[in-house]
Amino acid sequence: MDTMPNINFLNYNGTLYPNEQAILRLSNRQFCYGDGLFETIRCVNGQMPFLENHCLRLHAAMQALKMNVPIHYSAAFFREEIAKILTVPHARIRLTVGRIDGGLYTPQSHEVFFTITAQPLNNQHFSTNEKGLQCMIFDEVFVNPTVYSAYKTNNALPYVLAAIFRQAQQVDESILLNIYGRICEATSSSIFFVKGKEIYTPPLSEGCLAGILRKYILLKAKEWGYDVVEKAILLAELPFFEAAFVSNTQQGARWINKINNATQVVDFQYIPLVGQINESLNLLTN
Repeated sequence: MDTMPNINFLNYNGTLYPNEQAILRLSNRQFCYGDGLFETIRCVNGQMPFLENHCLRLHAAMQALKMNVPIHYSAAFFREEIAKILTVPHARIRLTVGRIDGGLYTPQSHEVFFTITAQPLNNQHFSTNEKGLQCMIFDEVFVNPTVYSAYKTNNALPYVLAAIFRQAQQVDESILLNIYGRICEATSSSIFFVKGKEIYTPPLSEGCLAGILRKYILLKAKEWGYDVVEKAILLAELPFFEAAFVSNTQQGARWINKINNATQVVDFQYIPLVGQINESLNLLTN
């Protein structure tokens, strides 16, 4: 039986180190204060079609966190840095940027460093789930809309707790609410609802992540025959919709069969749009 090849090195600020070598100190600001952010990038056949969008979001996040943005932190630069450690054609890559060590809550500097790690990717093609996702509303911790809620910071506790809840409830996804009790997003995915030929999704002002695939879907919706409505979505509105799905760059689009909470169970149907999205994504790396 063939074994998947390993990726044996990580990239720390342009220098390669064995994966098992400790390179960050206990004074690291990401460890002490969560003072950093990250991007998770999918590479298939050596191609990273959304790398430019990841870098644009990274720059915006660094500015929101008052970090100095190095002029050379471009998509072309990170493509070369990622290539230094890749030994497989398909990989899940994590690009992390943090403020350099120094200071307590108040940093001594706003300069940054980066690390790149990667894992081999099992499935290089997006496929549509045959069985709809079983989801449950997570109402123990709420998402607070802030200037940085649209970005993937290293403070991910709401999503960690939502994932623990999902595991404990033995469902496929947790749906997070914002502090106003409205639908925000799934554990690691943007969320969409469909009625007729309209796609509804919460705006970024509701606290959800500025998802890379979310942006792609909003741009391509017209081609697929849909109008997009960005609006706040109440729990009481869920029965109004015919279909629902979640999306992220690692798993593509996945349709939802059921959303449960303490007062209602809402069923949704499969729609071909979900398959169209995944087919469109597969064409980007063929």
